[in-house]
Amino acid sequence: MKTSFKRASILTSAAVLGLLVAACNSPVEKSADKTADVIEDNADAVRSDGERVADSVEVRGDAAENAVDSTADGVRKTADAKADAMDDKADAVREAAKGK
Repeated sequence: MKTSFKRASILTSAAVLGLLVAACNSPVEKSADKTADVIEDNADAVRSDGERVADSVEVRGDAAENAVDSTADGVRKTADAKADAMDDKADAVREAAKGK
């Protein structure tokens, strides 16, 4: 009986000691937690910076798209003006021929 009581006491003590050790963070665990926290903070900063840069790219892309649209509109207006001038010249040639 004494042997089983000793065995039970040893196992119980070991279990309690294990719980106590598990409850306390070791210096290595604390250091690892701090390092992990710094890494996570850096990851958040990188993510935030990436969002800021992406937003900037989108704004510049919108501005570039507007510039391209504006250029295309200018080309269309110039082409229309040239075509109108050519139509006016063609009308003038026809009118001049009628009088002859």
